[in-house]
Amino acid sequence: MIGGAPGTAAHLKERLGPRGADIVAHGRVDGLQREPFVDAIVLDGVDLVDGTAAVRRATAAPLLIIGSDQASPSRTHLKVGRIELNLEARRAHVQDRELPLTPREFDLLNVFLLNEGTVLSRDRILAAAWGPRFVGEPKTVDVHVAWLRPKLEASGVRITTLRGIGYRLDELERARPRVLFVCVENAGRSQIAAAFLKRMSDGRVDVESAGTRPAKRVHSEVIDVMREVGIDVSNERPKALSAEMARAATHVVTMGCEAEECPVFASPVEDWGIRNPAGLPAPAVREIRDEIERRVRLLLSELNP
Repeated sequence: MIGGAPGTAAHLKERLGPRGADIVAHGRVDGLQREPFVDAIVLDGVDLVDGTAAVRRATAAPLLIIGSDQASPSRTHLKVGRIELNLEARRAHVQDRELPLTPREFDLLNVFLLNEGTVLSRDRILAAAWGPRFVGEPKTVDVHVAWLRPKLEASGVRITTLRGIGYRLDELERARPRVLFVCVENAGRSQIAAAFLKRMSDGRVDVESAGTRPAKRVHSEVIDVMREVGIDVSNERPKALSAEMARAATHVVTMGCEAEECPVFASPVEDWGIRNPAGLPAPAVREIRDEIERRVRLLLSELNP
C-alpha cells in the first residue's frame, strides 16, 4: 500500500491478513524499490498521475485506486498558440478549423496543453491520458504522438521529442530558444559548446555558459584549438552559474560534471559526458572540440529555431 492513513493499512491487514495476505505500507511511491515482488498495489491519497506513473515504472502488478480515479476539470477551455480545446464539448479548433481528433488523441492533446512547456515522461503521459487503470507499454505513447503530430499543422504548437526522456509541447511563437551550457570551471567544454552554437545559430538561439566553480580564465589549450577553426574565445571570462540563468534557459546541457557538482534544473537537461580538456595535449583537445561541434550541430537541428 502506498500513502493513506494508518487506519486504512490496519483495516486491510485485519480483513486480508487471515487470508494469508501480507500487507506492507509505505508513505511514498519510492517505497516500491524495497518491495520488488508484489501481487497488487493500493494507492490512497497519492497524486493520481505521478503515483500511477511511478508505479508503472516499477511494476505491472494490478493497481487499486482508493477514491476517484478521475481528476475534476478546473477549466472548460484551454488555449495555447492557435489551438483551442473545448473540454465540455470535447472538440478542438485551430481558429475556425475543427481538428479531426479521435477520443484518445483529444485526451492526449489535453494533457500536453495542460502541461505546455513541461517535459513529460511516457509513463506520466500514459497515467494522465489513458488513466490509472490502463496497463500498457510506454511505446503506446510514441504511436499516438506520431498520429497526432500531423493534425497540429498551423496550430502554433509543436510536440518536441526529448531523447531518452519523453515529450514536451512547445508554443512556436514564443521567444527563441535559450541554451545554457554548464560544466565545473566554465573554462573549456562549456565555452567551446557556447562558441560553436553562437556561430551556427547566427542569432536564432540565445546562448549562455557557466560553471559551478568557475576558473579565473579560459584554458589556454582551448583558446589555441578554437583559433584553429576561426573562433576567438580569449576574451571570454568564466562565469558562475546563477539561479537566474537556470530559470531563463529553455534547454540545459551539462558537460560531464560529477553528480555532486550538477545542480537540479527545471528545464530539460542533457548530459554529454565529455572529458575535461584542461592540461591535455593538443591532439586530445582537438578531439574534444570536434566531438562538441558534432553534438552542437545535432542540438541545433533538434531545436529547429
